[in-house]
Amino acid sequence: MILAKVLKLGAEQSFFISKKINEIEKSCCASQECEIIDFDETAKKISMQQALQTVSSCDGLKICSQYNRIDFIELKGFEFFKKHRLKSSMNNEEQKNIISTQVNKFDFNKKLKDSLFLLDVIVRLNSFSVTTSEQKKFFDSKKRYFIVTDLTSDKDGIGSFMLTMSFLSHTASIDRYIETCLEQALDNLPCSELKIEKPILTSCNKICNLICEN
Repeated sequence: MILAKVLKLGAEQSFFISKKINEIEKSCCASQECEIIDFDETAKKISMQQALQTVSSCDGLKICSQYNRIDFIELKGFEFFKKHRLKSSMNNEEQKNIISTQVNKFDFNKKLKDSLFLLDVIVRLNSFSVTTSEQKKFFDSKKRYFIVTDLTSDKDGIGSFMLTMSFLSHTASIDRYIETCLEQALDNLPCSELKIEKPILTSCNKICNLICEN
């Protein structure tokens, strides 16, 4: 299969370096040990080799050849953010504004588009010897996008919550507001254009059960 071929060649040519998820630079998942490709490292290497302008990339990549699937993984830590940015002296509106501003800084659209572009550059390398038909099969593969946080939730995904101001001061409500802001940002992604499934917001303690083991 083409995914297995690209995965093998990427590893042999040092474009794909697998690491435990808790070993990824600035990972928010301290206890998780499932392996993913450090895609930031991939971006650095291919950009240097091909003299590309600065590109964004997802933190991790998982190529699941047995499922004909490519998973893009973005790690977003909020526990440190809550501890150092949300002060107990702040009122609810101030907390909401700080959270919204932080989430708005995440350009998920650019990161995903640039990650797809980087994969396209890689599979077109002469050293990969991937045919045009194989390239098409590669990008026709199922693609998923995970946003992984160190927040905990009772649900895999968070719907559109209407949060009352009086509850925002409680930790659980703050977490839910953060997740709601993230969901709203993800809802704006042009999934059809990018040919990916609806993004999945999940937590560190669940991600290893959602991706393949290879």
